[in-house]
Amino acid sequence: MKYLFSVVLAMGLVSCDGRSTPTSPTLPQQTPPVTLAKANIVSAGGSQWVNCLFGCAFQADGRNTGPGCARSVRGVTRFFDKGNMQVGASYSWSLAADAVLRVNELFTYRTVFSASTVVPTAVVEATTSFTTEFFWTDTAC
Repeated sequence: MKYLFSVVLAMGLVSCDGRSTPTSPTLPQQTPPVTLAKANIVSAGGSQWVNCLFGCAFQADGRNTGPGCARSVRGVTRFFDKGNMQVGASYSWSLAADAVLRVNELFTYRTVFSASTVVPTAVVEATTSFTTEFFWTDTAC
């Protein structure tokens, strides 16, 4: 038993003698955060009044000109007269909830057409220009 204790003690001294090179603990690799390319939604030209009965819905084109994709695309359209004064209310719209706009994709949007959101005939007749403010969430393509 005396020899067994000496061997164990000697092994302990060998491993703690300071001659071995200590190693740093290995840390897990950190993955850099994924940066999404940004979409950029802009007006793309064509527009028209549609479904005109007691007023109209407004339809126009937009395009994603950014290097990334977009989802939850929505907007607000305002109409202006020849004096550049806003006529009527602001009209909101949105694309289908599952729609994803890819790079350079052209799309058509339309103001909601219902009894409470129809663009009145007086606004249609007074309108000479419009602006649309676009909103979206960047997403992976």
